[in-house]
Amino acid sequence: MLKVFTYSEKMRNYRSYENMVHARANIFHKRMNWDVVVEREREEDDYDREHNPLYIVAERPDGSHVTSMRLLPTTGPTMLRDIFYKFFPGCPDIYASNIWEATRYCATFKKGDSLAYTGELFVRLSEICLGSGIDIVTGVFFQSDAACPE
Repeated sequence: MLKVFTYSEKMRNYRSYENMVHARANIFHKRMNWDVVVEREREEDDYDREHNPLYIVAERPDGSHVTSMRLLPTTGPTMLRDIFYKFFPGCPDIYASNIWEATRYCATFKKGDSLAYTGELFVRLSEICLGSGIDIVTGVFFQSDAACPE
């Protein structure tokens, strides 16, 4: 099942949100050793709390997390502008109402899970973009085996 909601709607999607931030802590902090703040086994940052992002979350039939991502318009603060710019010297600022940033892509596959969950997430991302006038999605993604089956 796919769920799409904003941070301001997280209480109506409490279990999905909590499963997602727990998965992010597991992937980004424990497995990848990123310098992210984890409190109560949850990875939630100021981009979540202060900028009301849109989340797409794919869940197994039992409601557990499989894969998710966070989306923010580039007309406000973004990780690419605020954090990752140092990896792209000379890159122009990416800023327009039709460009959104995808961050915190997180997958927690288990043995037997189908990659269709990821496909469904990206199909839904495409539908959201087509229906909202978003022409470009940008983001910085890692190449790693950290999101492989547990």
